[in-house]
Amino acid sequence: MYEVQAAICIVCLVLSGYGNGECAASDQISCTCSCPSVTPKVVAFSVMRTTSMGPFNVDTIISFDRILSNTGGGFNQQTSKFTAPQSGTYVLSMSVSSTGSGFSWVRMYKNTENLVSVHAYGGPHDMASNQVIVPLKEGDTVWLDLAATATIYGQGGPRIYNTFSGFKL
Repeated sequence: MYEVQAAICIVCLVLSGYGNGECAASDQISCTCSCPSVTPKVVAFSVMRTTSMGPFNVDTIISFDRILSNTGGGFNQQTSKFTAPQSGTYVLSMSVSSTGSGFSWVRMYKNTENLVSVHAYGGPHDMASNQVIVPLKEGDTVWLDLAATATIYGQGGPRIYNTFSGFKL
């Protein structure tokens, strides 16, 4: 019986990327019981907005209507915010397109801190992007904010311009 439980634990630990899959003989039962609760190491998300947004009278969180990936479950489509499921160093990026008649000004926030911004002015459908490498603690929240009176352009279909992505190193 203990051999089967130890084997299950070893498979669970190796597949999840934790440890070397070894369980102490005296800890075989608790090791097996703790395997289903092992948090996956991989955290990554990539979301898109397929339609235009703005202008508004107030700063507004950009909502995303398509999720390409959400490994680790950190991105919440209802709030359009990413909450770090694990502490660590993360790479976060955004890209936006301006409309033909306006400008885009988008800020990336971590909790209440403005991490980076992008501006796209001038010609129709200018693109802007930015990327940061930043430490996040478990529970830190990151989102994109569209400045009041700014717009982003989207036309759906295969042409997607507005994205928000991140992953844990």
